[in-house]
Amino acid sequence: MKKLNELKSKKAKLMDELRKINVDEITPEISQRVDSIETELQTLNEDIKVLLTIEKANMAEVEDTEEVEAGDEGRSDLLSNLQNFFRTGQVSKEYRGALGGFLLPFESIRTDLTLTQLGADNKNKTVADELSIAKSPAESLLEKIGITKYTGLNGDFVIPNMPQVSAGFVAETVAVPDASADPSNLKLSARRLGAFNVITKEVLYNSNPAIWNGIIQDIKDAWYRAQVADLFDQIQADAVDASTTIAGSTLAYQDVVGLQANVAYDLTKPVYVATPAVASFLKRTATISSVSGPVWEGPIFDGTVDGIPALSTSLANADHLLYFDGAAAVIGEWGPGLELLVNPYEYDEEGKVKITISGLTDTGFKNYRFASWIADVSI
Repeated sequence: MKKLNELKSKKAKLMDELRKINVDEITPEISQRVDSIETELQTLNEDIKVLLTIEKANMAEVEDTEEVEAGDEGRSDLLSNLQNFFRTGQVSKEYRGALGGFLLPFESIRTDLTLTQLGADNKNKTVADELSIAKSPAESLLEKIGITKYTGLNGDFVIPNMPQVSAGFVAETVAVPDASADPSNLKLSARRLGAFNVITKEVLYNSNPAIWNGIIQDIKDAWYRAQVADLFDQIQADAVDASTTIAGSTLAYQDVVGLQANVAYDLTKPVYVATPAVASFLKRTATISSVSGPVWEGPIFDGTVDGIPALSTSLANADHLLYFDGAAAVIGEWGPGLELLVNPYEYDEEGKVKITISGLTDTGFKNYRFASWIADVSI
């Protein structure tokens, strides 16, 4: 075990030496040193692999050990590649996107990597210096709504839908009635969604992984906020033909309850969604009996109305209260994930680097019958 740790520490130091090489000034000496490091790393990887195999063979719970080792190795590799990407703009084949950028999977990742994994020189760093790419709040909101998500798409994606069909009992020898399916469909098409940020090179060369964490987390959060805001727009666009829209001069309990009657179907994930301002007003508004408490019960960001989940977000359309089937709200995502791109040239005179995140997505509401809302809420 001691020998294995020594080899890993030596490998980490060599990797750190590679990352510190100035790629703008390649000399014959530097090229020779890089070749030497590459040879040493190959030898180290082979020795580490042998020691890991021996260590696993000597342990009783081989399967558990393999899972831990594979997980730790993968997380360390992710951090090393992220550091190298921000410093040099280069990315390994494993993490390379279609445009040559760093690929973040659509599924939320959380690495929780401390600097102690990078070598002995960093062991005095604090836990606050860890890299942690967490799930975006907008992603969590989508889970609470209960949306249907399709990932890894390629080409236009057509989703069939129909009204809830009917069946009937009939007398002997009498034909059963028409179910009145009348199927239709919703088509999702890839749309590019992205944003960029400009960071100074001094910031990127900072050794604290929290710098990269903040850049990735903030721009990833922005991407998902835009996706969620677009979803609420599409719900109202796709469901406008069948939805009952109420213009509310003064929002009252009977208006809120009336939305449920407007959607006379068996819903899989019924949910109310509004802005925090509308939710706050409903929390201060009593029901008809003035006995059961406020219309909106619990926190304004995650409460209930008549026992139905009620969520508020600043991403919802202003002055609207939506009631719909969360499972009918759909999001499509194309390709393997979001791609981070580094452009060191556009602002090179100012010593800045342009960092862009880009991904393909589309949103929609697959069954226009399953939504209703109150518009122009006056509170």
